[in-house]
Amino acid sequence: MPGRSTTARQGRHGPARSQELRPRPLRSLPRPGSTRPRPSPALATAFERNRILSRGNVRAGSGISSATRRTQGNGARGQELVSRVLRWPSGPTFNAMPSGPYPSGANMVYPFPSQEPTLSYYNLGCAMVWPNLMLWTKRDWRGQQFLGNPGEGVVVAANHLSWFDPLLLLHYSNDANRPARFLAKDSLFNLPMLGTVMTGAGAIPVKRTSADAAAAVESAVAAVEAGEAVWVYPEGTITRDPDLWPMTGKTGAARIALESGAPVIPVAHWGVQELMGPYKVELNLIPRKTIHVEAGPPVNLDDLRDRPITEAILQVATNRILDTITNMEAELRGEDPPKGRWSMKEKERVPIKRSL
Repeated sequence: MPGRSTTARQGRHGPARSQELRPRPLRSLPRPGSTRPRPSPALATAFERNRILSRGNVRAGSGISSATRRTQGNGARGQELVSRVLRWPSGPTFNAMPSGPYPSGANMVYPFPSQEPTLSYYNLGCAMVWPNLMLWTKRDWRGQQFLGNPGEGVVVAANHLSWFDPLLLLHYSNDANRPARFLAKDSLFNLPMLGTVMTGAGAIPVKRTSADAAAAVESAVAAVEAGEAVWVYPEGTITRDPDLWPMTGKTGAARIALESGAPVIPVAHWGVQELMGPYKVELNLIPRKTIHVEAGPPVNLDDLRDRPITEAILQVATNRILDTITNMEAELRGEDPPKGRWSMKEKERVPIKRSL
């Protein structure tokens, strides 16, 4: 327009800054089984903005330090990548979305050959989800101190009420300065966006119907031994109990704990089923739902740790874990728990074996 200065026409930050703020095209490499690359412009735009913000537009005191990481791969993916390592503060932070510069042509679906967490993906997921969780829910969070300090490997075992509860438990764990790595069924990794964020955040895929489940346990043990917080649903899936009590479980959490020597931290939660019901996808946003989450002291497995890891030992340990979670959930609900535990196989509550 006539009368406007050259600076105004070029933007507040001048020509160089204006040019930098334009999202650069970033393509995704083909997923396994596909025949050609799939462009993902929305994801590319988000990551370009995240990359620009990481160059210094991070609030002072947010607890962000820089670390240099070398990734394995061919071509540009083998160059030095500078990433920001986020040490989560005591409360949720939304304006700190750290990321390092991504090489040209980086794979937006499987960002690196390993399952090592890529915090730029992790933080992108947090930035997309956290504001909505703050808007939709009221949080009653207890016992976060039991999740331990960063660098202390723990196995965190929780009940499973809804497809939505992993997001809330992720929020709970991050708010305690313990970024979480979840074990999740492998089919979730094929979903658009969700699979990308889960892969980049270091979630561990589990093929529940094959012998490959042992590989997931090995990955989880390695993560715990490296000082990470690995979250496991001992039930293996959303509960089928008619009253939503924890049902009979898988032995994965017990095996990870006994093989790694790490403590098992029980977590019980209640209220997410009002936001999204079991095996449903509809969200009930009004009125705001109160979500109760509580972590407790480690489950006592000391008498089992010096014994050979047999199926009987694993079953006793699993029942102890589920007993603890059930009792904690009963306190949150203000109800008495049932005497037995729901069995998907028997379609009824069955007695619980608590000793060898």
